[in-house]
Amino acid sequence: MLLSVVAYTFGWVQMKKLVQAGFSPIWVNGFAMFLTGIISLSLSGATGTFATNISSWTTFIPLLIAIVIVGNFISYIGLGFLLRRYSATFITLSGLVRPLFAGAYGYIFLSERITWTFWLSMLIVSFGLYLFHKEEI
Repeated sequence: MLLSVVAYTFGWVQMKKLVQAGFSPIWVNGFAMFLTGIISLSLSGATGTFATNISSWTTFIPLLIAIVIVGNFISYIGLGFLLRRYSATFITLSGLVRPLFAGAYGYIFLSERITWTFWLSMLIVSFGLYLFHKEEI
């Protein structure tokens, strides 16, 4: 888990350097996704778990395409463009709002109840991001 966090942060720092060097965030994201896809496919083949848990390919392929479009093209390319203005540290720290969005989506789409702890955590995370960004300027 720690290695994953370090690799994620290191990746954003490297992406910031490449974007500042003049590379397009679209190109950097595409290259990174291609490289990590090859690594993931290789590990999947090496462990013998390739496609063993897929029960319905007709459901899997459209969902895979949706995840690639939303997750890779929209989210990461958008964050790549934000690296032109904000630091890699701030972008990484902003990832703390993802669970808050998950809670909001649960409320909107699944009619889940939002408790006071959700609002408290949203307030704390927002305040922390504000302080970090203010100090960064």
